[in-house]
Amino acid sequence: MFCSLHKYKVRPVLCFCFFVSFIAATFVGSSLLGAQPVFEDALGRKITVAKPPRRIVSLAPNITEILYALDIGHRIVGVTIYSDYPDEAKLKPQVGS
Repeated sequence: MFCSLHKYKVRPVLCFCFFVSFIAATFVGSSLLGAQPVFEDALGRKITVAKPPRRIVSLAPNITEILYALDIGHRIVGVTIYSDYPDEAKLKPQVGS
């Protein structure tokens, strides 16, 4: 039983670590090199990000929790009406209906 539970707990942790590593490498690594990160959307349009984002509107409660866990809650300027954790998120301006 331990092995089957262990398998399901490891996958989300690994996905989260990959996500954080990707964001850190994209914004921090490129800013150290002086390069601007360029992304391509599904339509093939290239988007250049001049600076790391300073103001964030979180459009999903789980993203709000992750941003607070990363200790960048001070950059959040808006959350959804469903973002209720941590308690600090309830004090932010809400978007959505």
